[in-house]
Amino acid sequence: MMAEEARAMANAAQQTKNQFLANMTHEVRTPMNAIIGMTELVLETPLEDDQREYLTIVKNSTYSLLQVVNDILDFSEATDSDITLEHVDFALRESIEGVCNATALRAHDRGIELTYHISIDVPDSLVGDPRRLRQVLLNLLNNATKFTNEGEIELRVECVSLARNNAEIHFSVRDTGIGIPAEQQKTIFDPFTQADASTTRQHGGMGLGLTTGHQLVQRMGGTMWVESEQGVGSTFHFTAQFGLKGWSHAAEDGALAPRSSLERILIVDDTETNRRILMEVLNRWELRADQVDSGSKALDALRQAAADGDPFTIVILDMMMPQMDGLEVARHIAADETLQVKVILSTSAKEVFTESSDDSSDIDIVLRKPISQSILFNALLQLEGINPVARQTPYARPQSQRPLRLLLAEDNVLNQTIITTMLERAGHEVVVAENGQRAVELSAQSAFDAVLMDVQMPVMDGLEATKAIRQREAEHSLPHLSIIGLTAHSMQERRAQYIQEGMDACTSKPISPKDLFEIIYSTIDESVDEGLDAEKTPGEEPQSTAHVTFDRAEVLERCGGDTELMMQLVNIFRSDCPNYLAKAREAFTSGDKAAIGQAIHSFKGPLATLGFNSTLQKITALYDQCQRDDSPPSDDMLIALESDMERITALLDEIAAGRDA
Repeated sequence: MMAEEARAMANAAQQTKNQFLANMTHEVRTPMNAIIGMTELVLETPLEDDQREYLTIVKNSTYSLLQVVNDILDFSEATDSDITLEHVDFALRESIEGVCNATALRAHDRGIELTYHISIDVPDSLVGDPRRLRQVLLNLLNNATKFTNEGEIELRVECVSLARNNAEIHFSVRDTGIGIPAEQQKTIFDPFTQADASTTRQHGGMGLGLTTGHQLVQRMGGTMWVESEQGVGSTFHFTAQFGLKGWSHAAEDGALAPRSSLERILIVDDTETNRRILMEVLNRWELRADQVDSGSKALDALRQAAADGDPFTIVILDMMMPQMDGLEVARHIAADETLQVKVILSTSAKEVFTESSDDSSDIDIVLRKPISQSILFNALLQLEGINPVARQTPYARPQSQRPLRLLLAEDNVLNQTIITTMLERAGHEVVVAENGQRAVELSAQSAFDAVLMDVQMPVMDGLEATKAIRQREAEHSLPHLSIIGLTAHSMQERRAQYIQEGMDACTSKPISPKDLFEIIYSTIDESVDEGLDAEKTPGEEPQSTAHVTFDRAEVLERCGGDTELMMQLVNIFRSDCPNYLAKAREAFTSGDKAAIGQAIHSFKGPLATLGFNSTLQKITALYDQCQRDDSPPSDDMLIALESDMERITALLDEIAAGRDA
C-alpha cells in the first residue's frame, strides 16, 4: 500500500510540475507576443540606422526566447502521462511535403540542399496523429538546418513492416553538419542536453526538442536513435506505428505510360543526393534516365546522344550549379539547333528567377524545391501534352484550368494559412506578401496570374497597393494584372468602390473554397468584366447568443472537410489571440482611434473563419463606431471584448484537447 501511495504522490507531483510549466509558458508568451508585435511596428517606421539595428536585435532575441518557451511547453506536454495521441485518417505524403516546404526556405537561405524521398512500398493512407508526427519531423529538420553550415539535408521514409491493420514506418534525417561526439551521443535525448556548452552559446536552444521528440516517438510505439561522426554529420532515425486506412501509394497511381517523347531524361545536378533520388523515381516509372553533375557535362551528353541517334528529350536542370548554372545551360540548349530538348528547371525560393525575363523563354517548366513526386509526375505529363488529373478533393482543379501562380496579400497568419492551403491543394503556386507594400514590390519582381488582395492591411492597404500596381502598368505599358479584393465588408456596399479603385472583382470573408475558386477562374478567364457576378454576398448571421459557440460542421465545411486543417487554424488562433489582445489594450491605452480600429480589425478575419458570429457582430459594431464617431470607444467595450475572447480561448483549448465543444 505504501508503494502505491508513493507512486500516486509522485504522479501527482509530476502533474503539478507539468501544469505549472504549461501555465508559466502560456503567461510568458502573452507579453512576448506584444514585444514582438510592437517591435515590428516600430521597425516599419522611419528610423536611424543604429536604432534599426538595436530593435532588430530585440526582435531576434525575443524570437529566440519564444522558441525556448515553446520548447518548454512541448516538453511539459510530452512528459504528461495523461497525454492522448489522436487517431485520425491522414495522407502521409501530404504531411511530409508540408513539413519539408515549411523548412525549405530556411535551409535554402543558408545555402543548404533539402531533399526528401519516400519509398514506393510506404502506404499513404494512415491512421495516427499527424500533428505529433509533424512536430517530431520539424524538430529534426530544424535541428539539422541549425547545425549544418554547408552541404545537404535528406529526409527518407521507408516501410519496416506491414500487417493487416498496421504499418511500421522508418524515418531518417541525415545532415552534413557539425556532428556529435561519440561520448555525448548516449545522453543526447536527455532533457536540457546539447553536444556541449559552446553549442548552446553558438546555436541557441535548451536541448529539449530531442527529448520531446524521443518521448513522442515512444508514445507512437517506436524508438529514436542517432548515428553521427564529428565533423562529418548526423543521421537521426525513428520508427513509428500507424494504422492502415486502405492501401494507396503516392499521387502517381496509374503508371506513367512509356511514350516516345519521354524515352530519355537527363538529370543535371551538382548534388549527388538529388541525382540519386530523381534516378530512383524515374526508374520506378520505367523511364530511361541518366545523370551528370555539371552543366558542361550535360551539354556534352546531350550532343553525343543526338549524334548517336538516341537523343534525350527532357532535361531536369538544377538552377544553382558551379561554373555554369541552370539558366546558362538552358541558353546553350536553346541555341543549339541539333538539340530538341524540353527543359525543367528546379529552383529554391531563395534563388531569383523572373518568369517574365528573357531567360524564361528557354525554360518549359519551373519546379520549386524540394520537388515532390506527384508534382514531378504531373510536370512530365504536362510536357507530354496531357493535363494531369487533380486529386479529388474540395480543392480539385478543373481539367481545363492550368496551374496558376498567385500572389496573396494578407497580413493575418490564420487567413494566410487557410487560403494558401486551399490554393496549393488545387495545384497552384502561392507567394505570400504580409502587407500591400510588399505586394507591390513582389508584383514588380516576378510574374503572377492574379493577386488576391486583402483590403485592410498595415503599412499599405489593399486599395493603395492596387492604385500603385495600376499606376506602374500605365507608366510602363505593362499587361493588366488581375486583382481580386478580399474583404469583410458587405459586397453590395463596397463593390463599386473597389472596382473603381482598380480591382477586377472582390469576394467576402470568411473565404469558402467554392467561392474563391469560382472568382479566381472567372476573373482570369474574363479579365476585367463589369458583368462579373462571381462575388458572393454574405448570408445572414445567426442570432447573437449569450454563450460562445463553435459550429464545428460550419467550420469544417469552410475547410473543405479537412479536419487537420481545421485544427491547424484553431491552434493558430489560440497562439495569436494574446498578441491581438495586447495590441488592442495598447491602442485603447493610447486613445488613438485609428490604432483601435486597426487592432479590432485583426480579430474580424479569424472570428469569421472560425464561425464565432456573435462576437464577430460585436467586433464589427465596435469597428464601425471607430470609423464613424469622433471619440474613441470606451474602456467598457475593451472589457467586453476581453471577456468574449477569454471564453473563446477556453473553448478553443477544449477543442484542441479533443473535447467536444
